[in-house]
Amino acid sequence: MKTFGVQPWSLQKYDSLPPFFFFPSYHFTSPKYRIRVGFVIAERTLYIPSTGYCILVAHGICLLVERFIKYRHFIIAVILFLLILLLCKTWTQNKVWNSRETLFKSGVKTLPNNAKVHYNYANLLKDNGHIEDAIHEYQLAIRLYPDHASAHNNLGTIHTNTSEAMHHFAKALKILPRHQGALINLGARKFELGNKEEGVSMLHQAVEIDPHNIEALMTLGSMMAELNRWNEAEDLYSRAITEKPDFAEVYHNYGTYLHLKGDIKEAVHYYQLAYSLDSQHSVSMLNAARGLRQIGRLNEAVSILDRALGFGRSSEVLDMLGLVYYQMGRYSESVRLFEEILGDNPNNTDVMTHYAQVLANNGDVNKAEHILIDVLNRSPNHTEALHFLSNVLGQLQRHQEALAYLEQAITLEENSGDNGELENMYFQHGNHLKDLKQYDQALISYQKTIKLNPNRIKALLNIGAIFHLKGDFQVAGRYYENVLQNEPHNSIALKNLEKLQNIRKQN
Repeated sequence: MKTFGVQPWSLQKYDSLPPFFFFPSYHFTSPKYRIRVGFVIAERTLYIPSTGYCILVAHGICLLVERFIKYRHFIIAVILFLLILLLCKTWTQNKVWNSRETLFKSGVKTLPNNAKVHYNYANLLKDNGHIEDAIHEYQLAIRLYPDHASAHNNLGTIHTNTSEAMHHFAKALKILPRHQGALINLGARKFELGNKEEGVSMLHQAVEIDPHNIEALMTLGSMMAELNRWNEAEDLYSRAITEKPDFAEVYHNYGTYLHLKGDIKEAVHYYQLAYSLDSQHSVSMLNAARGLRQIGRLNEAVSILDRALGFGRSSEVLDMLGLVYYQMGRYSESVRLFEEILGDNPNNTDVMTHYAQVLANNGDVNKAEHILIDVLNRSPNHTEALHFLSNVLGQLQRHQEALAYLEQAITLEENSGDNGELENMYFQHGNHLKDLKQYDQALISYQKTIKLNPNRIKALLNIGAIFHLKGDFQVAGRYYENVLQNEPHNSIALKNLEKLQNIRKQN
């Protein structure tokens, strides 16, 4: 399914810092002697007090040597032995501070019953991609300290089970009602599951708590864009850019918003800003190439995709490059790339769909139909596959079947907020109905098309032609003239206007 990388409001999983409180650290094994010191392995707090202790020890050694001159060699030997012993211990202990991993592993080993060390270790495991181990450590932290709000929140962000994730976000909010991370994550999940109003409300609450929270601003902006509340989305993204003008993700998400809105040239500009700030932001490169392909700047798209391939032969980048090659007329290279991806991952439904599109456009419609049906058997709600299959069936003059698939695709696309794709689907829907001579229904689809894009020339021409056929020459003439305002030399509009003038003369 076509995406702009990760959807901004679901891709941004907010891991908040823990609230400022201390967990008890116990240094006595007997339950009778437990002293709350307020720190976990905070050796740095001992440096300054240790200075005085070192001075006292050195002074004591000098006094011993002066008082027991006869035994000074023995005393010095003992002191040297202790120094070597302590040096070895220091060397060993320094290894603990070598990295985050060694530090947190040492903490877990030293204080297995301390929630904070398990929480810190879980964060490290999550960052390193060890999700199952991270889940285990978060669960241990929660078992030791059930009211650890951030542990609940962060566990929710990596849980694959949606209901479990939402349970942990809700638990975090029950413990700490103003926990911004949990508000953002739970609100995003609710929005994704269709509870739009409650999801938006929770994000508004997060923004009210902290108007400078970049994650809340971006996530709420993405929601507003999906709801076609463009002015509110624009305001939120502008605030996010003002808050953090050197953050690549802000520009990428704003580019995604512009892409959904249909302002593709401007979207490409912001994607380029994103990867200029972060040279390895491959998602921005991919989306920039997607936008450049849509507006026909194919050589630039190839250049960006080649740059992205420098970070690894990602199937998403190869897939887009295959589509660009086909659009450039480099058919054999396009097919080779799709077959390379499918050789490594034969179940990639997005690549299968694009491969079928290339085959169909090159005349192999039967093979394309077979592949697309296979995709839909695996993924019945694959919007692109539904759309392309309707195109293939249209080529085979099976318009009634095509309409069933296309209407399912339109229903799914209406919920995605991508007006560019929806415009294409409405236009294609009108074409199928026109070919079936169902002109009144075709008019409705074409009018939906121009509502999304008032300058869609072919839709305007087809509306004019339908009114022409229906005998409503005055309305038909208005649509032809509308076309000529955008394209003064459009031959079809000029010829049809000439026909109308001849009809009027005859009458």
